[in-house]
Amino acid sequence: MYDKVLKVLTNEKKYDPSFNFWAKRRFTVVTFGGQRTIYCKKEKLPIVIYENLFQTIDECHNAVGHLGRDKTWHKVKRRYSQISLEMIKLFISLCDQCASRRVFPNPVVGKPIIDMSTLHELNMNNLNKNNLNILDLPNEILFIIFQKLNMVNVLYSLVDVNRRFDRLALDSLYIRVLDMTIITTMNSLYDQTSSTDAQVLSKICEKILPRIHHQVQKLTVEQYSMKHVLDAANYPELYSLSLINFQKEILYKHLTGI
Repeated sequence: MYDKVLKVLTNEKKYDPSFNFWAKRRFTVVTFGGQRTIYCKKEKLPIVIYENLFQTIDECHNAVGHLGRDKTWHKVKRRYSQISLEMIKLFISLCDQCASRRVFPNPVVGKPIIDMSTLHELNMNNLNKNNLNILDLPNEILFIIFQKLNMVNVLYSLVDVNRRFDRLALDSLYIRVLDMTIITTMNSLYDQTSSTDAQVLSKICEKILPRIHHQVQKLTVEQYSMKHVLDAANYPELYSLSLINFQKEILYKHLTGI
């Protein structure tokens, strides 16, 4: 949509007359240093493309010191146009620093966080009142959400659900840095790496790694999962291996082949 509007405004291409009229009525093009940016005529503020949406919100959220939805929303509205409050809510719900302030009565178990039985009815809870379903979001936003989630949970819970999720979860830009560890937040005080659930690890090693192994460039494993992950497939493009939370004796055995 952004590219279509830009082409109409710069007279590079014509589309349906009603679309051309709508684009020229609502938007204009401003050029800075050779970079063309679409501005909203009414608000006189720039439009942010999907690929930069969460980065833009992140900058505003950091600028207000992670002080919540309203301050972030006010900052965004002063700088940009066409960014909805729902997107602000979604970003804050995925913010690690904001999540660390919440108090959990019990440790969070390091198992898949997505309930498969309700996946198709998932409304992100905080967006439910506005009837925005996760499946209504564009691929660019879903991809950013996947990047915020734990990779083990994404591979286990979302692969083989539908073709759209497969394309996103198995995208080469996503899986080239493969992190097979699970970070568990304990009482919001500190993070620790926990072993991957055996059932989860089994599915990923048997059904998913053989499909993506040739694209993995960086791999992170913990003590329990290392042997399973490395035995599951060859990694011809691998140039970086990170080992997390290994006991010295076990690490020595792996390195010496004893």
